[in-house]
Amino acid sequence: SDGRSVRNLLASVAPRQLVLIGGAEKAIKSLSEDVRRRKMCSKIFSPRSCETINAQLDTDVQDVALHDTLAARMRWKSLMGYELAKVECSVRKNCNNSEPKKQSVLTLYERQEAADGKSGFPAILVSFGDVQLTQISSALKKVGLSTTFAAAKLTVNGKIVVTKNSDGILHIDGPICKEYFEVRKILYKQYTMVS
Repeated sequence: SDGRSVRNLLASVAPRQLVLIGGAEKAIKSLSEDVRRRKMCSKIFSPRSCETINAQLDTDVQDVALHDTLAARMRWKSLMGYELAKVECSVRKNCNNSEPKKQSVLTLYERQEAADGKSGFPAILVSFGDVQLTQISSALKKVGLSTTFAAAKLTVNGKIVVTKNSDGILHIDGPICKEYFEVRKILYKQYTMVS
């Protein structure tokens, strides 16, 4: 896949450590430097063929069990051959006293709604590949909205401004009006929502 797609995927996944293998040396070096510059993860490895690396994390690894009620409520979304689901849960430790050497297992249960009726975190928007302002402009023109580019800003119908920051995050600015909601709808169509 192209470099932009890989960088966008890395920004979405936010790995703690990254191992780069199997590409051209120049491409690996470029990606490695970009990931370091953007501080996307704490450690980057690019081992040579047959080289051993220690990519151990400084955290404990836990076995977890997914409770049936939680598993039944998970909503899976497909994105470029991967299956994604957002999990909001409570965690309980199950100790097995009959086997003292065996590590306790954490069980993930369906999270209960808060007293105020609110539950959890907002949905996650994921794209495979970098969403470009030019793509958005084309999609907006297809629905009859006029767009202009100036100073890395996409202006829609002279009212709404779409910008993209250095981390690839898109922002919509402008008055709350019909065009605002049309632009937002088009932007959301560029992503897969995992909720």
